[in-house]
Amino acid sequence: MYDERNMLVRDRSDNYVVLFKNDFSLNWFKDNHPDIELIDLFDVNQYDQTT
Repeated sequence: MYDERNMLVRDRSDNYVVLFKNDFSLNWFKDNHPDIELIDLFDVNQYDQTT
């Protein structure tokens, strides 16, 4: 899944990560692929924003 708006990449742990350019792209993907579970990494990880 790649186009000028979105990218499918791998993180340093070799997990797939989808990068959506905007909310429209994200919502389109969710509507057209309801069988794929997406998670927001900011919701599941604690990042130190002070550095």
